[in-house]
Amino acid sequence: MKTDGTLIIFVLLLLAVIGFAFVLGNADPIAPAVAQGQTQLLLGHQTASWIEGGLGLIFKLALGSVFAGFGFALFNEMRKAYSLWKRNAQSGRWQPGPNANWQRSSSTPKLSKQDLLLLALSGRLPQGERTSTQVSQEGHQEENELDIRL
Repeated sequence: MKTDGTLIIFVLLLLAVIGFAFVLGNADPIAPAVAQGQTQLLLGHQTASWIEGGLGLIFKLALGSVFAGFGFALFNEMRKAYSLWKRNAQSGRWQPGPNANWQRSSSTPKLSKQDLLLLALSGRLPQGERTSTQVSQEGHQEENELDIRL
């Protein structure tokens, strides 16, 4: 989980730097023209245009690779989420194969022995569950003899 937090901080920092550069670039329209004019006087018009084109290409490739990386990461996470959703949707369905379960699942839940005992003591035992259970305690013949019959 630490990686997600640092990735978010990195993206926010990158967006802040890009925003700051955009604000500074639009703040003074004369400064870039002066810098370009000085560069062309110093290096010549042809060389300055080659350098400008090369740096522009490098910047575009770097920015494109950053966006491609974010797009790929987003696509990968969405693919994982979709496959997890699809797997969870398929988990309740019947799957064919050698280990297929051909029996139908019962719509009524199975009751445990404790649930059956509580229902029997309250007198609300389901109709299909009437079983004759006899518990007797032999060997300990005391005053209180235990004999339960249902």
